[in-house]
Amino acid sequence: MPLIIENGSIIANANSYVTDAEYTEYATSRGDTVGETLQSREAQLLNAMDFLESCRDKFKGTKVSGEQPLQWPRFDVWIDSYQTDSNSIPIELKRAQMELAILINNGVEITPSATNQNIQSESIGDLSVSYFSGGTYKTVQMKSVDQFLDALLQGSGKIRSIRI
Repeated sequence: MPLIIENGSIIANANSYVTDAEYTEYATSRGDTVGETLQSREAQLLNAMDFLESCRDKFKGTKVSGEQPLQWPRFDVWIDSYQTDSNSIPIELKRAQMELAILINNGVEITPSATNQNIQSESIGDLSVSYFSGGTYKTVQMKSVDQFLDALLQGSGKIRSIRI
């Protein structure tokens, strides 16, 4: 699926904030690699967008229009004590999308489906394991993404643990 870039003017069927050229330049200038083909890079950017769209109830402000396909542009967003234009896409959002795409390219599972056991205690002699009752969890460390998303999210802005 080709990328349709949202630039702040509410583009019909938009599915990315970042072009392939922006992504490739951003990653290579930092010594990171991207997919070898246009198709793989677009898939990385689209999967990164899926993650960003899942943050919809955590973003500051409100969507400019109920008709817009993505969560941005938004009204009433303040970054570093300055109000953002409601017809623009913050650079922090674009960088978060590119950092997510780099993680995806490097094989990082940004939406965990595996689980950890809730081990309460272990013993080696006569091998004994106890588990906490309740659910399981998986933690995803994405500091390279958090550093950009923090400015755009309500509250602390941390998206590090996902409880399953």
